[in-house]
Amino acid sequence: MRFRVRPGRYALVSLPASETERADSFLPKVGEGFAHCVSEPGTATLLLLERRLPGSLRRWKGWRVQRGFRVISFETPMEWTVVGFLARVTGALAEAGVPIGVVCSFDFDHVFVPARRLAAARRAVARALRLP
Repeated sequence: MRFRVRPGRYALVSLPASETERADSFLPKVGEGFAHCVSEPGTATLLLLERRLPGSLRRWKGWRVQRGFRVISFETPMEWTVVGFLARVTGALAEAGVPIGVVCSFDFDHVFVPARRLAAARRAVARALRLP
């Protein structure tokens, strides 16, 4: 199992449902890079490159932003029958004292960590995956 750190810093954005159409203007299109969106009743959460955020974001009502994350992506496609992979990785990150968020796609898993904790996160993930 290999992993890589995606280039760039990411932001976690929370927005009210009434503002989701506005977000369409700065979300990347398929094939343009990594982003993640979760839609729930009344709100949506985005994880995307900080450089994609519009400068006027502070003036938008109800938006909250946390910046300074790095994304670690696991590069081996996993079947949905795999059990315990994220438990191993998140356990190692917890032992290292690294706060995380987790997002999954159809084939791949990803964790995002504060940029200031990236070195510790890399060591913890390599240890969990038994990499040299």
